[in-house]
Amino acid sequence: VQVLGTNTISSMQSGIFYGYLGQVEYLVNQLKNNYGSDLKVIATGGLATNFKDCTQVIDIYDEYLTLKGLRWLAES
Repeated sequence: VQVLGTNTISSMQSGIFYGYLGQVEYLVNQLKNNYGSDLKVIATGGLATNFKDCTQVIDIYDEYLTLKGLRWLAES
């Protein structure tokens, strides 16, 4: 996603993408300030793949972590 859109649609997409990314980065930074910078951030789910390479705050990416957890619960 380009930072600046070239038309209405791409501008809206850019605003949504970078607005959400900024929210995630701000929240992670606030949590690390309050609880220590050694916190690890795990991004999961299919949409997280869109953000994982655009920020430094994501430490681990696992697209299937939620499903792995549900499987673990079901097998317990």
